[in-house]
Amino acid sequence: MRRPRHLLLVACLCAGGYAGLLAPRTAWADTSPRPAAVREMVQGLRLLNSFPVQGPHDRMWTAFDPDAIDRDLGAIAALHGNAVRVIPEVTVFTMPSPPPVYLDELSRTVGLAAAHGLRVQLTLFDQLGDYARLADSERWADAVLGRFRGDPRIAFIELQNQIDPRNDGAMRWARQLLPYLREVSGGIPVTVSVDAPASNLVDLQLALGSAAPDFWDFHYYYLPGSAQATFREVAAIAAPRPLLIGEAGYSTFPGNAAVPGVPHTAPAQEAYQDHVLRTVELAAIEAGLPPAAPWLLNDLRCDDCKPVDDFYGLLRADGSAKPAAASISRIFAGAPVDRDIDLGFERAAGDDPAYWRVLGAAGATFRRDPGVAHGGMASALVEGGGDGATGDHCWAVEPLDPPRAGGRYSLSAWARGRSATGRTTVEVAWLDYAGGAIDTAASSPLPEGDTGWTRLSVSSPVPPGTVAAELRLCTAENSGSAWFDDVRFEPTGT
Repeated sequence: MRRPRHLLLVACLCAGGYAGLLAPRTAWADTSPRPAAVREMVQGLRLLNSFPVQGPHDRMWTAFDPDAIDRDLGAIAALHGNAVRVIPEVTVFTMPSPPPVYLDELSRTVGLAAAHGLRVQLTLFDQLGDYARLADSERWADAVLGRFRGDPRIAFIELQNQIDPRNDGAMRWARQLLPYLREVSGGIPVTVSVDAPASNLVDLQLALGSAAPDFWDFHYYYLPGSAQATFREVAAIAAPRPLLIGEAGYSTFPGNAAVPGVPHTAPAQEAYQDHVLRTVELAAIEAGLPPAAPWLLNDLRCDDCKPVDDFYGLLRADGSAKPAAASISRIFAGAPVDRDIDLGFERAAGDDPAYWRVLGAAGATFRRDPGVAHGGMASALVEGGGDGATGDHCWAVEPLDPPRAGGRYSLSAWARGRSATGRTTVEVAWLDYAGGAIDTAASSPLPEGDTGWTRLSVSSPVPPGTVAAELRLCTAENSGSAWFDDVRFEPTGT
């Protein structure tokens, strides 16, 4: 769990190309009692990943703080969660015989969770690297699971976090351990997780064959705009077994540079986290899956973690809530996903509009201007940076819903200039899986000089291969100022 969890931007997820590569299906009739019960369990999950603020990873056990754990479990329940992930790491719960003190702490944690109405996901064998220790692994699983055989407080057991399906030793180990866990746990459902891209799940299916788990667990830290197409593809790959998006998140570390253009301030990064998680949750729901499990409940104070890894929480380290916490709470409670992307610039994230990124910022100043508006209370301002300003300078945002394949969309905004030079336009960029622009369509430009509010618009068909749209409000070669407000993006037919 100490691996960097950055939102990756340059990975081809290759969704849509794996359905014909699946391993032969094993007998697993959807009408039989066990698959139906597993499917119902998975579909009902409202799961959160959690570590105590001061005790992440191994310190959760070596500096065990039941009061802090109890507060966190109460916070999960308050967010309408019904399950929590608990990780007894093998670095502490040593193989093959974990110390009784840590087994007692694990039992107490499960009991605390149950007191808050939460079931537990047990993730085993985290940090295990020696897959030749098959007998020791079975003995260790016996010891850890011995207290929980058939225990309804355990929702499911994850064999290992983000196993490598191309590691032959790991796959031999998993083929033996998956059925063993199901047996020694008294029939508690078992899974094993992989991270994106979708090809990892195909490789895992091929490697496990008839030793497949009861359901599949897929972790996603890639482009949010690609999530919907990816989840539909991965759900098809997983079928007929259920699928859980067991981790998804975004770090609000002010210096997080994983996504170009998110302003390096805590308010802007927290607003973008909310945008990412709402996009991913909508994608899961639209694919017929349960809500994705956010990584992580709390920000961490972790001495041996990279700073960016400490800021994935829905809650700050002092316990206060980030904007994403309210969104997750509403989604877990069954409310529709809020699709707002601040097209009127009414939501402030410090000095910036919420959810919007800045592209080509060198030589220009970007800010939300609460003193100028076409409608409402504020607009988005780009000041060109003085004489000789060069290049495109754009505000950019992605709608939560992907564009309809084969459709046509209209983008419009009201723009106003002061001493404007060059070209001020609105643009829609059609993006592929890796976030690259397949095509870009731009409006006619705003006249130069001083202008009143003028509507700029462009209509464009969706090119083949598009998975997301990016709305851009741009000014180029502009030594003056340009304001934008009241953006609209809508389908106009085929």
